[in-house]
Amino acid sequence: MKRVDKQDEPNFIKSFNEDNAYDGVNHNEHWNKFKLEADYQVEVVDRLLEDQGFLCAYCEIDIYRRDGVGGIQDIGVEHFHPKSSFKDNIAWVTKWSNLLAVCLGGSNSAVHDPDVRYGAPDLTCDKIKANAILDSAILNPLHVPGAPLLFKVSRTSGELGVNAEACAIAGIDAELAQCTISQLNLNADRLKKARRDTLNDVANALIEQVRRGRSPAEARQIIAKARLTKSNGRYLRFFTACRSYLGKEAEVVLGSLDPH
Repeated sequence: MKRVDKQDEPNFIKSFNEDNAYDGVNHNEHWNKFKLEADYQVEVVDRLLEDQGFLCAYCEIDIYRRDGVGGIQDIGVEHFHPKSSFKDNIAWVTKWSNLLAVCLGGSNSAVHDPDVRYGAPDLTCDKIKANAILDSAILNPLHVPGAPLLFKVSRTSGELGVNAEACAIAGIDAELAQCTISQLNLNADRLKKARRDTLNDVANALIEQVRRGRSPAEARQIIAKARLTKSNGRYLRFFTACRSYLGKEAEVVLGSLDPH
């Protein structure tokens, strides 16, 4: 799970909430009305995608709209705290800090690249999380530290694990990080395979750089810059897996970049 740095609340949300008082009961009606507004797609969804670099806030697969790639769009808007909750009398349904862009969690076979994106009934991300209130049971992407890296990934298996030492440095309970993996099913077979394939691509790219005369450290920095930097506003899939595999050279590159 990568840290998500949100920009300021879009003006559309501010004005919508001012014009549409939330009574704490009709959350579905409130949400459906919100989504029907034209500016919802333009200002809200686009802002979520921009802030996240077109990565799912949970599994970090690349997410997209129906824009020439085939299949249905693989994107949903997730409420970290369920929109149907009445907790603290907060309008969770349109609270900007509560909204995240996510993939479809393996729930739809009509998406582009279904071998990677479809896995029902073995669901992931918000599709398995559903309406459970997990605020204190899993990490919120908005609160994940930029460094140190709390997770580690096995290149051979593609399995996501927890870096207990990094968690201790960051003051985060390693069990919380582990529960995040478990509760969101981030080690579903399709995700492990996709991470493994991605890391094999990274390994091959490193080999090619060394063949061109770069040292292993130089090769890692070159690939880290290519894999961990936005291109046309997008990150490549599985940012954390690549960051983990590329090690200290990735941290050097990330330390030199603007977070946005």
